[in-house]
Formats: sequence, structure tokens, C-alpha cells
Amino acid sequence: MLRPALANDLEIIASWIQSPRDCLYWAGAALKYPLQLNTLSSDINFSSDTSFSMEIDHSLVAFGQLTQKSDGRGHISKIIVAPESRGKGYGKALVMNLLNIATHRNFHPVGLWVDPNNHIALKMYGDIGFFPAELPTSMLASPGSLYLVCK
Repeated sequence: MLRPALANDLEIIASWIQSPRDCLYWAGAALKYPLQLNTLSSDINFSSDTSFSMEIDHSLVAFGQLTQKSDGRGHISKIIVAPESRGKGYGKALVMNLLNIATHRNFHPVGLWVDPNNHIALKMYGDIGFFPAELPTSMLASPGSLYLVCK
């Protein structure tokens, strides 16, 4: 079940980040490891309108964000699945749900950044229909990351 994220979800999500690599894959180079719980909400621009949590049997299994850019595009970010829940399709389900929300909110197209070394995420995004795209002129590059779009 997908629901708006709650501020108290952040403590659980932060516990899933166990290394600098985990942090880089989750939030890019802008967020540093170890995470600081007292600033995490502002560090990731947390809002219940743009942040979503997925629960299975009342347990948090995934988290992600969906925002609208100034040119009407949607942007997916901060996708993460609980370590014990990985490989079960929850990441794909989360992203598919976020794409559905983007459609209902008239965000088009929808893009995201991914670390080129995150092969599991690259495969998942490709399976969903994301592909490498030219960066919109209104957007700054994220060094070391690939920009993907799903139309």
C-alpha cells in the first residue's frame, strides 16, 4: 500500500542507509553520510505531498519522492527499499505507483537521476521504460549521475 510519508518514517528510512555508498545511491552527492536525523527532513525537502512510503503488512518497505519541476516535468528521487525487502519487486511497484501519481498530476515527462554503478536500479528503471535522455536546459547536471526519462 502506498501512502503519503510521515515524518516519523524518516528514522526507519535512515536506518536503511548503512554506508556512504548507500547514501550516494539514495540521495546523490548532496547528502553526506552519516545522515543527521535532526536535519534529514529539510535535507531531502520532505513533504507529505511529495514523499511517499510503501507498507506491506504494516511494515515500511520502500520510500520515494515525486516533485514537479517548473516546466511541468515530474521528477522521481530518493527511491529506497528496506534491505530485508529487496529483490521482491517493491522498488518497481513504488516507481510504477509514482508514475501513476505523476500522470494524475499531469507531470510530463517524468525524469530521475541514477548512479551509473547502481546496476540493479538501472535494470529496474529500464524494465519500467526509463531511458537516457538529454538534460532539460532548465536543469543543472548532477555530476556522476545519469539522467533518465519515462514518457
